[in-house]
Amino acid sequence: MPQVVAIENEPWKGITTYSSLGQSSHVLRLPSDKNIRQEFMFGDAGSLSAEFVSSLILWMCESVIISHKAVSRGQTIRLPSEMVKSVPFDALYCTIPVAYKEALATFRKSDPATVFVWLIPISAVEAKFIDRNGWSAFETLLEENHSNLFDISRAAVIDPLDALEQ
Repeated sequence: MPQVVAIENEPWKGITTYSSLGQSSHVLRLPSDKNIRQEFMFGDAGSLSAEFVSSLILWMCESVIISHKAVSRGQTIRLPSEMVKSVPFDALYCTIPVAYKEALATFRKSDPATVFVWLIPISAVEAKFIDRNGWSAFETLLEENHSNLFDISRAAVIDPLDALEQ
């Protein structure tokens, strides 16, 4: 069973990065039928309890272990209602860990390779935008807005009124 480790001041001071450890013992299948291994990461600026983040990561691990399906870059994962009640976000956005050292993205000494997935908290409006417009358009908005992806209370990069029109 996977565990969760916490690394303080990573990728910079004031951020705690939590990562699954042992999830990569499971071989998962991508939609392209390629096999990979994955570990999950979540960075927090101190707004969430370690227990909550650990339960979030372990929930992700359990979900992919049960399905044997890897998550893909740009995939959105809706949180269960019992988790959403206690946090200001509704879903997780899966992407490459661009805020971290480049070497962390993929560990190639395992067979198949282990890919680290950065789980970024997003709002329901942002999840809907990604579903309709694709992950590339969303990442462009994140860059344009210089979003602090470690702030769970950050403003959505999508105006809720604009989302209703789409």
